[in-house]
Amino acid sequence: ELSLPLPGAQVAYLRLAEGLLPFVIVLCFLLFSVCRWLMLRKRQRGELARVVIGLFDMLLLSYSSIASLVFSTLPCVAVPSLSEGAVKMNTRQLAYAEWDCWTSSGGAIVLITFGLFIVFVIPLALYVWQGLFPSSHRWLYRLSKRCAYGCRGKLSRLSVKWRGLSTLLLLEGQLRLWYWDVVLFSRRAIFSLLFVFAERGLVQQFLFALACTTYLIIHSLCNPYESRLANVTESISYGILLLIGALNLTRIVVVSNLADVTDKLQSFLADVQALQSLLAFGGLCFLLL
Repeated sequence: ELSLPLPGAQVAYLRLAEGLLPFVIVLCFLLFSVCRWLMLRKRQRGELARVVIGLFDMLLLSYSSIASLVFSTLPCVAVPSLSEGAVKMNTRQLAYAEWDCWTSSGGAIVLITFGLFIVFVIPLALYVWQGLFPSSHRWLYRLSKRCAYGCRGKLSRLSVKWRGLSTLLLLEGQLRLWYWDVVLFSRRAIFSLLFVFAERGLVQQFLFALACTTYLIIHSLCNPYESRLANVTESISYGILLLIGALNLTRIVVVSNLADVTDKLQSFLADVQALQSLLAFGGLCFLLL
């Protein structure tokens, strides 16, 4: 997840900056790709496929930031305010109380719709496009073939020729499961939804630990990558997330069941937080290596 830790900045503007940063990077990437394409004397056939894969990698990297920004702006609450000697109810954003609810502005509605399109429609379209690749191992393709045949066994005129083989080869080159990128998108979306809409505290951390456990089990059973190292690396990252979630759950259970906060308890909580930081830093170093 992309992050901008700027001292003294308001939380709302930091969240907006985190959401806009991927679009700035995409714009720079497109400008660089266009300049490179114009400078090449001989046009390379796979240039467009490489650009598409580059955009996809950026989306995969920044998906969590975009999803968190979009989901955090959705909840709105009614807030009482004093206006001309009378109390009126104004609808404000739950995360950023100084801002009006996004439903009160046409431009905000367009931006939220665009954000929801990126979060939900693009992964779904990717899954459908990959699933329609002519292969008997993909149920969407088999379903489309059945629907394309009419009662007399002739192909329907509505059948569409599948395109994008070079892009598909680059996208699925290291995968055993063709749909695993969509699984990664769903994991990021679920995590963002939990930290925005789930009840804060024990329920939220329990659901987070449950989601981490579920994805770890699925990954261990499927081994979606051709490379054993990639499978082990992602399993370790899932395990680190699960440990951090379990430590969060432990802290909440301890604090909620103790009335008095003693020095020993504060020391214990500080040690748990330090352990979480070490786990997160160790996971980052492991991925970089």
